[in-house]
Amino acid sequence: GSSMFTLFQIMTFDSWSQIVRPILYRNVAAGAFFVFFIGIAGIVLMNLMTAVVLQQTIEKAEADAEAVAQKRRKQRLKI
Repeated sequence: GSSMFTLFQIMTFDSWSQIVRPILYRNVAAGAFFVFFIGIAGIVLMNLMTAVVLQQTIEKAEADAEAVAQKRRKQRLKI
């Protein structure tokens, strides 16, 4: 639990320097892990945000298409 929260803090840059700095003093090579983790986490978060926006857009477009179809049906029934 604590390690997941720590990785989440690093991913969101919330006081991440206080976490990373002591680790880098002991093992400089750990910097590569943090750079890799932050890069991958950023890509994953951007993909997630894009997916949410696209899903909402698709749902709205489908709802609009249905509304247009209903409007056309009502117009045909009036004629």
